[in-house]
Amino acid sequence: VETRTKLYCPDHPTIARILNSIGFSYGQRYEPFKCRDAYMRGLEIYTEKLGRDFYFNSILHYNLATVYVDIGDDNQAEKHIQSSLDIIEKTSGKEQTEYPMFLSVLGVIKQRNGDWKAAETCFSESRELRAKILTKQHPHYAQSNIYLANVKLDQGLPEVAQPLLEEALAVLKEIDGPTHTSLLYP
Repeated sequence: VETRTKLYCPDHPTIARILNSIGFSYGQRYEPFKCRDAYMRGLEIYTEKLGRDFYFNSILHYNLATVYVDIGDDNQAEKHIQSSLDIIEKTSGKEQTEYPMFLSVLGVIKQRNGDWKAAETCFSESRELRAKILTKQHPHYAQSNIYLANVKLDQGLPEVAQPLLEEALAVLKEIDGPTHTSLLYP
């Protein structure tokens, strides 16, 4: 950052991109508060220089949401993931690959808080979008099935969860083969 700061001013958008990478690095070492601070500073720079609805802000909001999920602050996580969804929808539309990923995070937050109906809505929409954007033969589509099945299991509906899990298993077997570790994914 120091070298780039000498080339640019300390609040140049290039610095924000570097701060995102630094935040990721802290996340890999499980230093969530340093990670959060780097993402927050990057978000501040982008917002100040390029506006609230700048596309990359959606990524920083997503990154912040995942940090807050990890540290158990679901209120902040939900606030940031909702900002991600709003920005993506406004700048690129729902048929952008990030949108269903962001919806899944919102679904995880809702599920953790026992709001199964909202979680189911998030996971169902994510699943539909992934089928449309990525096809049903993609691991992220299988992941959406697993998330949706877990909500159904939480609701005591194993008969609804089973076909979703079977479809996910079939997709992952087709993509990775019958002995790949992806089949261990809960």
